[in-house]
Amino acid sequence: MENNLIKLQFGNTIVALAGYDYGVDVFKSLVEKKVDLDNSIMIEIPDTIQIVASSFVEGFFSKWVEKYGYEYVLDKVKVICTNKRVECAFRNYMI
Repeated sequence: MENNLIKLQFGNTIVALAGYDYGVDVFKSLVEKKVDLDNSIMIEIPDTIQIVASSFVEGFFSKWVEKYGYEYVLDKVKVICTNKRVECAFRNYMI
Protein backbone atom coordinates (compact mmCIF):
# COMPACT_ATOMS: atom_id res chain seq x y z
CA MET A 1 0.00 0.00 0.00
CA GLU A 2 2.85 2.40 0.76
CA ASN A 3 3.81 2.52 -2.92
CA ASN A 4 0.21 3.54 -3.70
CA LEU A 5 0.39 6.61 -1.49
CA ILE A 6 1.02 9.65 -3.66
CA LYS A 7 1.92 12.85 -1.83
CA LEU A 8 1.23 15.77 -4.13
CA GLN A 9 3.68 18.62 -3.76
CA PHE A 10 3.30 22.19 -4.91
CA GLY A 11 5.25 25.35 -4.23
CA ASN A 12 4.60 26.83 -0.79
CA THR A 13 2.95 29.88 -2.36
CA ILE A 14 0.25 27.81 -4.11
CA VAL A 15 -2.91 27.77 -2.00
CA ALA A 16 -5.53 26.99 -4.66
CA LEU A 17 -5.83 24.38 -7.39
CA ALA A 18 -7.87 25.31 -10.46
CA GLY A 19 -8.03 24.60 -14.17
CA TYR A 20 -8.79 21.44 -16.11
CA ASP A 21 -5.48 21.52 -18.00
CA TYR A 22 -3.51 22.10 -14.80
CA GLY A 23 -5.25 19.08 -13.24
CA VAL A 24 -4.28 16.95 -16.25
CA ASP A 25 -0.67 18.17 -16.04
CA VAL A 26 -0.40 17.48 -12.30
CA PHE A 27 -1.83 13.98 -12.78
CA LYS A 28 0.61 13.21 -15.61
CA SER A 29 3.66 14.48 -13.76
CA LEU A 30 2.95 13.32 -10.20
CA VAL A 31 0.60 10.33 -10.37
CA GLU A 32 0.09 8.59 -13.71
CA LYS A 33 2.98 6.12 -13.76
CA LYS A 34 3.55 5.86 -10.03
CA VAL A 35 0.63 3.69 -8.88
CA ASP A 36 -0.47 0.09 -9.10
CA LEU A 37 -3.96 0.32 -10.58
CA ASP A 38 -4.94 -3.07 -9.17
CA ASN A 39 -4.83 -1.79 -5.58
CA SER A 40 -6.32 1.10 -3.62
CA ILE A 41 -4.73 4.47 -4.25
CA MET A 42 -4.29 7.23 -1.67
CA ILE A 43 -3.58 10.76 -2.81
CA GLU A 44 -2.42 13.18 -0.13
CA ILE A 45 -3.01 16.89 -0.68
CA PRO A 46 -0.58 19.21 1.16
CA ASP A 47 -1.83 21.38 4.02
CA THR A 48 -0.98 24.55 2.09
CA ILE A 49 -3.86 23.94 -0.33
CA GLN A 50 -6.97 25.79 0.86
CA ILE A 51 -9.23 25.80 -2.23
CA VAL A 52 -9.85 23.26 -5.00
CA ALA A 53 -11.94 24.05 -8.07
CA SER A 54 -14.06 21.41 -9.78
CA SER A 55 -12.16 22.07 -13.03
CA PHE A 56 -8.90 20.89 -11.43
CA VAL A 57 -10.47 17.71 -10.05
CA GLU A 58 -12.16 16.92 -13.37
CA GLY A 59 -8.86 17.31 -15.23
CA PHE A 60 -6.90 15.44 -12.58
CA PHE A 61 -9.11 12.34 -12.78
CA SER A 62 -10.08 12.62 -16.46
CA LYS A 63 -7.76 9.88 -17.74
CA TRP A 64 -8.95 7.30 -15.21
CA VAL A 65 -12.60 8.30 -15.65
CA GLU A 66 -12.35 8.01 -19.43
CA LYS A 67 -10.53 4.67 -19.27
CA TYR A 68 -12.19 2.98 -16.26
CA GLY A 69 -15.28 5.03 -15.38
CA TYR A 70 -16.42 7.00 -12.34
CA GLU A 71 -17.14 3.89 -10.26
CA TYR A 72 -13.52 2.78 -10.55
CA VAL A 73 -12.24 6.14 -9.36
CA LEU A 74 -14.72 6.33 -6.50
CA ASP A 75 -13.93 2.76 -5.45
CA LYS A 76 -10.13 2.79 -5.81
CA VAL A 77 -9.06 6.34 -4.94
CA LYS A 78 -9.09 8.03 -1.56
CA VAL A 79 -7.99 11.64 -1.24
CA ILE A 80 -6.64 12.67 2.14
CA CYS A 81 -5.91 16.12 3.51
CA THR A 82 -5.89 17.69 6.94
CA ASN A 83 -8.12 20.42 5.50
CA LYS A 84 -11.43 18.55 5.45
CA ARG A 85 -13.02 21.15 3.16
CA VAL A 86 -10.39 20.39 0.50
CA GLU A 87 -10.75 16.64 1.05
CA CYS A 88 -14.53 16.88 0.70
CA ALA A 89 -14.20 19.05 -2.42
CA PHE A 90 -12.16 16.34 -4.13
CA ARG A 91 -14.67 13.67 -3.18
CA ASN A 92 -17.71 15.77 -4.15
CA TYR A 93 -16.25 16.87 -7.49
CA MET A 94 -15.41 13.26 -8.40
CA ILE A 95 -19.10 12.33 -8.34
